[in-house]
Amino acid sequence: IIQEMENGQSIGLTIVQHLVPTMALIKMIAKIFHAFGWGKRKKKESVKTLAALAASLKSCMSTMLQQVESSLVMNVAAVNPMPSIIILDSSVWDEVQSYVHASKVGMQGRLSRILHEFMAELDTFKQTE
Repeated sequence: IIQEMENGQSIGLTIVQHLVPTMALIKMIAKIFHAFGWGKRKKKESVKTLAALAASLKSCMSTMLQQVESSLVMNVAAVNPMPSIIILDSSVWDEVQSYVHASKVGMQGRLSRILHEFMAELDTFKQTE
């Protein structure tokens, strides 16, 4: 997942293609374990392995969250100059930039909420020694 993000794949796409199915799979496995009486806090090897997977995935999500939270600052810091060919009034151009900024802020908020929710769910898979 991290390699795909480094290759320029967007975090939003990574969440949809990889994290959502992986989280669904982890939840499904946890339900199966619970049906067998192997709760998240048991000391069985399979439960420990699932907890290790959850911890590893949470670490990956933490990296993604840091990228999401810093990306907007970096993208918004550079104000887009007016195109050299003036086809829009400057007030229209300013309004377009305002909408783009609002869209980036909204996307950052949505991605952050998703990652925080997933990380909170993964926190329930604590490893016991």
